[in-house]
Amino acid sequence: MTTIRDWKIDDALEFHLLSTDPYFASRRLKQYLYPDTFLNTVTILETYRDADKQKFCIQAVTSQEKVCGFIQFEKKNDYSGEISYWIGHEYWNQGIASCAVRQMCSRVFRQFPVFMIYARVEEKNIASQKVLLHNGFVCKEYADDIRVYHLYR
Repeated sequence: MTTIRDWKIDDALEFHLLSTDPYFASRRLKQYLYPDTFLNTVTILETYRDADKQKFCIQAVTSQEKVCGFIQFEKKNDYSGEISYWIGHEYWNQGIASCAVRQMCSRVFRQFPVFMIYARVEEKNIASQKVLLHNGFVCKEYADDIRVYHLYR
């Protein structure tokens, strides 16, 4: 069973092990923050937990009570915000991301006064595009190799 929940400091080891998977280590992108050391992982989780609740909702994604990724929403303006998510390599192709996105969108529309959620996805990330389409998002914009999907209340 997939759930999203608040982060606990006890999640640091599981999250660290996921993020240092050799599959991801060779594909690091400089614009993203990765928990590459255990201390860095603890710091990141503290940052997630302390984030402004009026602007952010950052949750652990769990499957069968094990941390398998994260999902976050950031309110960008009075009417919309961006959703993003990451699932550990060993948990791909199990429907976890789709379930987490569905739960997060429901939570966002209850918790934040927005009427649109959007997500930016690289054109080559077909799996993530399928997750969004499965959850009712519609591709509205293309820019270079990025597609922008929208979901309306």
